[in-house]
Order: sequence, then structure tokens, then C-alpha cells
Amino acid sequence: MTRGSRRGDLRLLIPLLALSALAQAHGMTRTPQYTDDEGTYVAQAWAVPKLGALGHYTYWYDHPPLGWLQLSVWTTLTDGFARYDNAVSAGREAMLVAHVIAGALLWTLARRAGLSRPGAVVALGLYAFSPLAVAFHRMVYLDNIAVVWLLAALVLAYSPRRRLSAYAGAGLCLGIAILSKETFLLAAPLVVAVVYRRTPRSLRPYATAVAGAMTTLVLGAYLLVAMLKGELWPGPDHVSLWHGVAFQLWQRPSGGSLLDPGSLTRTTVDLWLRRDPVLLSGGLLAAVVVLLARRRADLRPWRATAWALVAAAALSLRPDGYVPVPYVVMLLPLCALLVGALVDGGSRTARASAESGSNPDPGPTPHPAPAQEPVPVSCREATPRAAAPAVAPPTEPGSPDRGSPGASGIAARRPGGVRVDRPAVDPRARIVIACAAALLAAHWAQPLLRAPDDVRPMAEARSWLEARIRPGERVLVDDAMWLDLVRDGLDRERVVWFTKPGADSDVSSRPEDYRYLVATESMRAFQHDLPSLAEALRRSTTVAVFGTGPQRVEVRRIS
Repeated sequence: MTRGSRRGDLRLLIPLLALSALAQAHGMTRTPQYTDDEGTYVAQAWAVPKLGALGHYTYWYDHPPLGWLQLSVWTTLTDGFARYDNAVSAGREAMLVAHVIAGALLWTLARRAGLSRPGAVVALGLYAFSPLAVAFHRMVYLDNIAVVWLLAALVLAYSPRRRLSAYAGAGLCLGIAILSKETFLLAAPLVVAVVYRRTPRSLRPYATAVAGAMTTLVLGAYLLVAMLKGELWPGPDHVSLWHGVAFQLWQRPSGGSLLDPGSLTRTTVDLWLRRDPVLLSGGLLAAVVVLLARRRADLRPWRATAWALVAAAALSLRPDGYVPVPYVVMLLPLCALLVGALVDGGSRTARASAESGSNPDPGPTPHPAPAQEPVPVSCREATPRAAAPAVAPPTEPGSPDRGSPGASGIAARRPGGVRVDRPAVDPRARIVIACAAALLAAHWAQPLLRAPDDVRPMAEARSWLEARIRPGERVLVDDAMWLDLVRDGLDRERVVWFTKPGADSDVSSRPEDYRYLVATESMRAFQHDLPSLAEALRRSTTVAVFGTGPQRVEVRRIS
């Protein structure tokens, strides 16, 4: 990419990232309501420097710890917990930074993979401004950290210089992504496919071996730590990595079938689609088109991405599987890139059709024009190059030659050999894209601009509880409230996360040992899987209610 091309990219990228950051930051500490998972990851990040442990309770290898270790680094360096009244807000600040970095990486990936600037704008616009993306990118999920490393791995895999060091970096970033959130192991075949496809045939064994070795080295470090602590395999009186992996892969209760309206899987997918059906459905449709359009050379570089998206969606929706709510975070950049590639390919086709219709073959020229000496564009182009065809996709994915459709436009030559770049997008296609963007903006404006205070009920319940709880009394709470109560001076041994009674031998499971219970949407949803919690709810009476509907927060006294 030339210096002028980079400047052109930056003129588009910087305003888009600024608008993306504004959309993300607007109301991020007010909506969505804080969830139990967010509170858990923030509490674990707090525990690393404060307690010298990997969690505020016994770490049992439910997730690799690298995600909240990175979150802990951010909150420690920025003194995040001291700057916010609510600890989860400090975590959401870190998610804002991760979102902006991911946006920059997505743009770089789109351009390296062959998208024109308008195609990259479409991809980044969908990723940055979809209400589904904005809502989930705000929340303190390990997936939002892992997706940054996945995009970095793909950017390095698409390195234009194709050096082994870049492929080693891709493997390293993939390993960090997996140790940030284990579900990103599903994206490993995509990174391997890109490295394999991008590498010259003679170097493919070396490139894939180097990338694989770096990923294995990172994952092996996690296994080594568990082994040195004597926690690799199950045993009496200690947790184990094997148990954590077994729980995540096959011991976890199934979410049920997508076709069952009452299943957890259907509830999760409905939650995604209520936020925004455009990005997910558009991405899956684009994946199907890319896979079916086998003769379209300009879509061929995206087949691996399409297969990765379809496979990830199919694996997550199997009837006996479990779909985590933040699982969609890994799918969003793939959907955005595929929609951008499809729009880009359609606009190129429209441009080619328009040019072929306006320039019919004039037939043989009776008197050929005299040859003229080409005028070189630069010293490196002193030898004249053949004129590029009107539409010619890069022969290798992600390696567009200057002047090819994968670069800034369609190359043409004036008489005399001077190369000029025409826009890669047909003007009529630009109008269609602009109209579609206007419709999406109108559709997305309300959810993006509206910022209801969904957090207030939890804050009011916390204030009510702190004013009335007496020393020595225990309380069962959502993890989104746990750290705030501890920071406000309550004994952390008496502020108990609602999942621990019956699961942690150091925590009492008898309801009569607790005075209050603060019931949130998460707590009410999980009571059927937690007998001790269900019994505590049954034996309690409501003494205060804050908010309405599913997001209401109830303070209940246990009798």
C-alpha cells in the first residue's frame, strides 16, 4: 500500500473510529443493566492485585484466566476502580478501548484481504454501529478481549510481506485469544486456512508449523501451570483443569433446541435478534452466497471466513449444545466482513457491466497508432507494465497489486502509459449503498441514542441494603453487586455470590444462615439449576422492590 493510499484510508478510518467510540461511550454506564457475568469478571480482575489470587472465590478452571488478567492490568494502570462508583463501569471503560482497537484491526484486515475502501466502510460501519454490536461490546465479556487478539491474528496472517515472523505472530495472537476465552478455539481453523492460503506452496509446511508451534506454546503454558500446581487431573480436595474443561464441553446442561420456544438456546438467539436482526442474518446470508458463488474469483478469498461463520453457527445451535450469551461476539466481525465483501463484489460487477456496455468492441483498427514511450509513474516503474483489466481480482487473497480492484480502485491507462485509478465502485452502486446506509441509520438511531438508566434499580437496592444490614449478617447477591458492597466496607466473607452455596465447600448452603437476598434477573433465571438458591428464594419475602419488569431488583428477607 502506497503512502497516498494509507493517507486515504486514515481519512476514512479516523472519523469512523471516533464516531464508533462516541456511540459506544454514550450511556455505557447506564445501559444495558449490569449482568452477573460482568460482575464476576470484574471481581476476578480486582482479586488479582488485591487478594493475590485468580478470583474472589476458589479458581476452578471454568475459564482460562488471561482475559481478566488483561482487564486487571487496565484497571490497575488507570486506577479504574477508584474513578467509578460502580466497579462494572470501570470494566466497561476497558471494553470501550478494546472496541476501538478491534475496529481499527477490522479495517486493516478488510483492506489487506482485498476489500476496496467503500467495502471496508460497510464492514466497519456494521461492526461499529449495529445495536447488537454496541450492546454486547459495552458489556464486560471476555469475548470482547479475545476478539481483539483474533483480529490481530488474522491481520498478521494477511501480512503483505508474507514473512515467517508474521505467521509466528499470528499463532501467538491466536493462542492469547483462546486463553482469553476458550470458545475462540473454534476460530483456529480460519487462521490456519488463511496462513496456508497466503503462503507460497513451497513454504506452506514451514508457515503452518511455525504458527501452530506458537499457538501450542501459549496453550502449553496454561497446561504447565496447572500441572505444576497439581491441578491438571481430578483428585481429592482440589480443583482440576480436567474438571473445568469437562464442564464446559459436555457436563454443562444443554440449552435445548432452537425450535423449542421455551429453550435457553431459543431465548438467547431471540435476545440477539431483538437487538438487531440485520447484522447476523445479513452475515449468514452473505456466507451462503459466498459459498455458492464458486465461479466468482473476487469472493474466493472469503470462502474460509464463510465456512468459519457457518460452522460456528451450526456448532452452537446443535440440539444438545449450550450457547453462551456472549458467543455472538465472535460472530460479529465475520458477519460484518462477509457483508462488506458481498457489497464490494456486487458493486464491482455493476461497474464492470456499466463499462462493458458503454465501451463496445470497435473492431480492428485499420491504421494502428504509433507506439509511444510510456511515462513511468515512479523509478520502480521505469519498465512499462501491462494495463490492468477493468475487473481483475487479486490472484492471491489479500495481496492486491496497486491499481487492482483490491486496492483503491480499477486501474486504467491513458494514451502515453500514465496510470489512473478509477473508483472501484459504480456510481449507481454508491447511491444504493448510501440509501441502504440511510435506512439503517434511521432504524438504528433510536436504540443508539436512547440511553435509559437500566443500572439505577441495582444502585438503589445496594443503597437500601447498606443502610439496613447489621454487622454479622450475611447476604446473597448477584456478582454485579458483590464487589461494590465489599468496596463499601462489608465483610467479603459475608457477602456471598448466589452460585456458591452448595457448590463451594467453604460457603454455607443453609438459607437460615443468610439475612437478605438481592434477587436480580440473573438470579431468578438460574434458580432452577441451583437448589440452594431456589430454597432461599422460596423461604424469603420481598421487603423492597426497585424498578419494574424483568430488570427489577428485589430485596428479600429470608425467614
